Amino acid sequence: MPAGLYQACELFALPMGENAKGQAGGFGLVFFEAQAYGKPVVAGRSGEAVDAVLDGETGLLVPPRDLDALLNAVIEILSDPEEAKRMGEAGRARVASELNWKEFTRRLMEAVASARE
Repeated sequence: MPAGLYQACELFALPMGENAKGQAGGFGLVFFEAQAYGKPVVAGRSGEAVDAVLDGETGLLVPPRDLDALLNAVIEILSDPEEAKRMGEAGRARVASELNWKEFTRRLMEAVASARE
C-alpha cells in the first residue's frame, strides 16, 4: 500500500478470514506496515493476523466475517483518540524492536545454533 495512504488514515482495518478450506490469506505484512506508520489495526482473528496484531495492545482482533464486531472495533478505536494513539505507538515500537535486520539476524543465528546441537 502506498505510504501516503497509511499516513492519511486514522486506523488500518483488514478483516481477513478463512476460506471454505480453512485457509487464511497471506502473511499479513500490511498489518506490520500500518503499525510502522503508528496506526492502530483492526484485523480478522485468523491466519497470520493473530501474530501480527497484539489484541488490545497494537490493535483489535475480531472474529472473521463478523461485521458487527468489525464495526464495533472501528468505532471503539475512532471514539478514543488517546487509546488509538497508544495502540499506534505500541505497534510502531514493536515493529522497530522486533522487525529489523539485527533482530532477524539474531533469530537466524539462534536457529542455526540450535540446529547444530
